[in-house]
Amino acid sequence: MRRLSKLAKVGILLLVFLGGILLINAMLVRLTEDTADWKEFYGFKDDTIDMVFFGSSNAYCTFVPMIYNESLKIDSYNMSSSSATIEQIYYSMVEVFKTQSPKVVVLELYSIREYDISEYNYHAVHKAFDTMNLSKNKIDAIIYNVPDDKKQAFLLPFTVYHTRWKTPSELKNNIYGYKVYNKYYGASPFTIVQDDAPLENISISNHYVITEKKAYLPQNRMEILDKIVALCEENGAKLLFVKSPYLVEDEDRPGKINIFEYINGLYDYAGNNNIDIIILNDFLAYMGLELRDFFNKGHLNIVGAGKASEYFSQYLKENYGYLFEDCEFDFGVENSEKLKEYYREIEVFKEKNNYNQ
Repeated sequence: MRRLSKLAKVGILLLVFLGGILLINAMLVRLTEDTADWKEFYGFKDDTIDMVFFGSSNAYCTFVPMIYNESLKIDSYNMSSSSATIEQIYYSMVEVFKTQSPKVVVLELYSIREYDISEYNYHAVHKAFDTMNLSKNKIDAIIYNVPDDKKQAFLLPFTVYHTRWKTPSELKNNIYGYKVYNKYYGASPFTIVQDDAPLENISISNHYVITEKKAYLPQNRMEILDKIVALCEENGAKLLFVKSPYLVEDEDRPGKINIFEYINGLYDYAGNNNIDIIILNDFLAYMGLELRDFFNKGHLNIVGAGKASEYFSQYLKENYGYLFEDCEFDFGVENSEKLKEYYREIEVFKEKNNYNQ
């Protein structure tokens, strides 16, 4: 009996210790537009989300969930993060499917761009996983995406942010202020003009004009894509491969394979797996996109994101509306308020940047 009592005390001490570690993580991990997503996501009731967008910044600056929600009368969320690739996205999908049953999953295809996991993006992996709840899935994500000598910083991220105790206002924001960073259900539209990337000599082209070449993902990356396809099938979600609006050549990645070469090489795979590939560059005229609606070659600004989302939401209604017939519009009033704020922000951006001239 005495031995059991000692074991119980040890167990309680371990629980207190682990609880303290989790609390310190919550207080010290830096909140951004990327890392705030998980904090909001975990607050949703189970089986609320009907559609999820996954991808890199190309996705979170293109797909504005409130517009889709209002048009389709559903609840959608943008679970994208900066520089994310399919290697991180797979584990984010696993986490989403733990509590949600989306009817549609949109995978933005810049996430299949040329990538060598041995040259991992330190900041991208932090943004993808720092605020994800500790679980076997998070540990698996870190094991797969992070070199052995860097794993501690991801399993115990407070060891990276340990000096933040000196800024109490930031600590308070971490606990109460995630909505400051995440106003639009995970979308993060650009509201500044990028002066160092002039677009005057760039053209907006149908993707067939950009390149006819094909490139193929290496086997290890195809295996990740296989896992994504299988995960969606197992959970009854329709997977769509979508490329957000993108300007001509991948010139800002010299020596790298153009993203559209990889997309061109993906059509047979997609067809064999009943996956539709939708290239939004093919609908530029219908969206009314202009060069000034881009933040830079690969990203839309807040006006462009609104145009793209208004068009693509209608496209989804016409082609996949049947998938949402049983969905409920749970976000309702909150979605309406967020959408009003989004359009107000567009008008401010237009006035500031002389859009009406």
